[in-house]
Amino acid sequence: MLAINIDDVLNVLTTVAPYLIGFGIVLVIAIIAMIACKKQSKAKKYMVRSQAGMAILLAFGIVANLIAFGPMSTMISLATGGGTISEESTDTATALCTNIAEEGIVLLKNDDSTLPLASGDNINVFGWASTNPCYGGTGSGALSEAFPMVSLLDGLKNAGLNPNQELVSTPTTRRTVPWSACGAVTGLCLSPQSASIPTK
Repeated sequence: MLAINIDDVLNVLTTVAPYLIGFGIVLVIAIIAMIACKKQSKAKKYMVRSQAGMAILLAFGIVANLIAFGPMSTMISLATGGGTISEESTDTATALCTNIAEEGIVLLKNDDSTLPLASGDNINVFGWASTNPCYGGTGSGALSEAFPMVSLLDGLKNAGLNPNQELVSTPTTRRTVPWSACGAVTGLCLSPQSASIPTK
């Protein structure tokens, strides 16, 4: 099951903030009206307070509809299974993924038949991401404990290879990164599997 990320929640709240502010203004005005009529006659007091209550309910209904059929409509449709992703969007996403893969893949020239590595071979693994990886974006792509993962180093060891322990343990000094830093740079994002990053 995918983990819920606080940044995603904040993005949603930012999107609907104007609607919530509008509802808040109506709520404050209605409450002031209810308090202001305190010294009025019973009939007037009842009329003002009932109308203020109706105004609050009406404002809530309007705001809820504006949010549901406005900025949140796509998300709600997809969450309820009624939404669809167009073929054009799928093709665009596929092309982007292909482009990223083409730019990120490095082909090795297998001189002297070095590859595949044999069990028992020594291997150097570089970069802090090899020991403390960021598993997904700003956190939404991180997997929960329901989906256990095998780390890069564990995978190499399971294959019978011997990672250079001096490189693996360097650097040893680490610092915790706050959730607010997520997404600032790819290497700064945290996930349940990645609680700190090296200072060097």
